Amino acid sequence: MRIVITIEKKKYRGCYNWNDITLAKFVELVNIPIPESYRTYILADGKFDVDNMDKYIEATKNITEHQINNEFPEYYKKVIKCLTNIPDKIIQRLSIKQITQLYEYYLKPFVITIIYHVPVVQHFNEIKEYEPPEIRAFRIGLSFYYLPETVTIMEQKIPLRNEPIISYTDASEIFRTIKWTPYDIDRLSLFMAIYCRKRNEKYDEAKALRRQELFMRLPMSTVWSVFFCTARRLPDFTLIIRLFGELPKSLREKIELVQAINYKNTVVAD
Repeated sequence: MRIVITIEKKKYRGCYNWNDITLAKFVELVNIPIPESYRTYILADGKFDVDNMDKYIEATKNITEHQINNEFPEYYKKVIKCLTNIPDKIIQRLSIKQITQLYEYYLKPFVITIIYHVPVVQHFNEIKEYEPPEIRAFRIGLSFYYLPETVTIMEQKIPLRNEPIISYTDASEIFRTIKWTPYDIDRLSLFMAIYCRKRNEKYDEAKALRRQELFMRLPMSTVWSVFFCTARRLPDFTLIIRLFGELPKSLREKIELVQAINYKNTVVAD
């Protein structure tokens, strides 16, 4: 359900929940630099209680009027441009109050997800962790792709079908330990391309690499479901982190690695 935003009697649409935002669009959002002072404030605000009062005061007292009226709204504008179809010339004409309201009311949870390292939603002005639905398959176009019955990590096959669900908290810890760079989020599509295949289809590395771009079109609700449903069934959920490290490198990565090794050898030789 996309939100409808009315500005100057014209209607525009924006992302409101994880069904509305594709993996490609989320990667675009992650690529927008978050002001460090804003990141610090959000982290302090999320932990706000009587016991953490000092940290909250420390984080908020250093926020300047310039940041509130200029730096933060400029970041909000970039988020609005990314997650809505409002033209940039219209965004630039909006007041600071309008920009802040648009961001706070509708788009803030997507940014908080990046800062918290775990997907969240906003429910009655309260931020809660997002619990994706459990799925066994999803569709792109006319093709269905199925979640794996086993995953292979470090040459070890791990059955998933009959494994009990551990807990959402354990699965969430995976994201808290991954560095949330655009590179990490982008690799979610490769993770899905490797382990989600058509019925009775055998794994093929070249085919998985080709499908990586295709899976970037998936809504993040499906991406979260696939990743969390897989993670929650691992006997040791920390193995998923090792799995990310074992994902095959792209051709560009391999070339850059060889170049780095050659450069290092040249320096040593000199």
